[in-house]
Order: sequence, then structure tokens, then C-alpha cells
Amino acid sequence: MRIAILMLAALCAYSAELDKLTFIAGCWAGQGLFEMWMKPEGGSILGISRTIRKSQTVETEFFHVSEGKDGVVLNVQLKLATQTTPFRAKIITANSVTFENPEHDFPQRIIYTRDGDNLTGRIEGTQNGKERAIDYPMRRASCN
Repeated sequence: MRIAILMLAALCAYSAELDKLTFIAGCWAGQGLFEMWMKPEGGSILGISRTIRKSQTVETEFFHVSEGKDGVVLNVQLKLATQTTPFRAKIITANSVTFENPEHDFPQRIIYTRDGDNLTGRIEGTQNGKERAIDYPMRRASCN
């Protein structure tokens, strides 16, 4: 019984961190970019992204955020690849999250910040020995 109580307490602690990411739920659109994020539920958050240029889809990404003993982790899957790239949450606030993977080529950090109906995705890190950052400003959009 004591083990069950300790496991339940651990699960509650995990879900509290994941629930902080509710701010990202919904649909977001920027220049040629559309992201859709589900709300935290069942121990995970799922998301999808599509980039369109000249009426053609040029990039897709699938996101799975979950919690485990190592904390909150964002797994990114590009173009339905068989492998995902994990980024661990380093900072979670009421309206932002910073995920990091220092071993990844680029980016090493993925950051989401919400301000009202605006969501900014940012990737940053070192590429070819130089610091680089790219912002992806988005606004709340219809999920239709």
C-alpha cells in the first residue's frame, strides 16, 4: 500500500509540471507555418507542425511531450522519420517553456513563449561554431 501511495504522489508531481504547458494548447499560424497542439491529458501532449512555401508543404514535424523520471521531455519527429530527437524541459513557467538537447547539432534549444493570442516558437544554439537563433511568431488560429 505504501508503494502505491508513493507512486501516486510521484504521478501527481509529474502531471503538475505537464499541466503547466496548457498555455500552448490550440492552433497557431504564422507566415507559412501552422501548429496544432493538444491540451495536456493522459500524461502527454501531442502536436503537429506544417510549413508551406509557394503552395507546397516543405516540412512537417510531429511532437510528443511526456513526463517521466527525468522530467518533461519533448520528442521531435521530422518528416515521419523513424527516430525522434528528445529535448528535456529546463524551464517551465506559466507562459513559456525551454527545452534543451546540448548534444543535438542544431538547434540545441526549443523555446515557446505565449503572450495573449501570440505564441513565439524559437530555436537556438550553435551551428558551425556560431550562435544562431530563429523566431517563429504565430497568432491564435482556427483549427478548421
